[in-house]
Amino acid sequence: MIRAAEQKDVDAMLQVAEEVGLFESEQLQLLRKMFLHSQETVRKDESYWCVAEEQDELVGVAFCEQEVMTDRTWNLRFIGVCPSYHRQGRGRQLLRHIEQDLSNRAARLVLIDTAGIEDFRAAQNFYRSNGYKEEASVADFYADGVSKVTFWKRLPAPAKGS
Repeated sequence: MIRAAEQKDVDAMLQVAEEVGLFESEQLQLLRKMFLHSQETVRKDESYWCVAEEQDELVGVAFCEQEVMTDRTWNLRFIGVCPSYHRQGRGRQLLRHIEQDLSNRAARLVLIDTAGIEDFRAAQNFYRSNGYKEEASVADFYADGVSKVTFWKRLPAPAKGS
């Protein structure tokens, strides 16, 4: 089951992010702050967090937010599934859920930024296999020797009457 994240999910969401193994402790704390900030009334329409559950266990998390000063462009900032649930379709389900939610909000584009290092190759392949196109790379963006790779996908226009 995939649903909107709630305040009670914060610790379990960070546990998923930690299990993914691509974040350092200060980055995990930044994710906590981002979630709490997104729950403020002023930000609710500009961001979306969702979680995937399996038998009442939180096994996946995704977070996106609207890009400021754009026409309905959103950025998928984080998507992760517990390693014990990899290659079972949960990441794809989370991604489809996000895309549907954003489509319902009349979003035009989804961007995904990721690191251009070997640890992130599987993520990059995942995005490609889900219809995202690699658009740009910025050398040394995250740190010396760690580029930012940007993927994008155009979302279908919402159905009339939805």
